[in-house]
Formats: sequence, structure tokens, C-alpha cells
Amino acid sequence: MNWPALATGIDTVAFYMSVGNIAYIARKLIENGRKATTPVAVIEWGTTAQQRTITGQLDEIANIIEREGYHNPSMIVVGDVVNVREKIQWFEEQGLAFS
Repeated sequence: MNWPALATGIDTVAFYMSVGNIAYIARKLIENGRKATTPVAVIEWGTTAQQRTITGQLDEIANIIEREGYHNPSMIVVGDVVNVREKIQWFEEQGLAFS
């Protein structure tokens, strides 16, 4: 894995099915230049009626995931794009009509 490129070469990084490795991922991104305060979102069971999402900073997300009991299937999104969630959160709250 080219951690320097992932940490500093692009604005948004997504990891699939990686909840069990989030502490390692966060550490490697920070060690390679990503700010510890970078926003992170974890989406569990995305696009289903069971979907839940949690956000935090890169340096704290592993503890949050463990505390909240998140598991795979999940998607981890790292980057400032996570801040857009606050503007479109109404979509999540409506639920999915066909789930």
C-alpha cells in the first residue's frame, strides 16, 4: 500500500470492509502526513434500512467504532467530504423506502 500517496496525494479516501483494521489505517495515514483532525465517517450496512453512520476525527475514530460496536459490512470515508454530511443528513433521517 502506498501510504504516502493515500495520506497526502488525494483529498478523499474510502476503505471497504476495513472496520477491523481502522486503528492501523488511521495510524498509517497520520504517520504519512494526513492530519490527525481529518474528518472520518463510518457507514455500516449502507443503503439498507439498518444503515447507521458515525463520524469523528482520524485520531479518535478507532475508539469510537469500538465503543459504538460497528462491524462490517462498513465503508470508511476519510477526508473533508465527510463535513458535507451535516448539510445532507436529512436524507439519512428519512430512511429508505424500499429496504
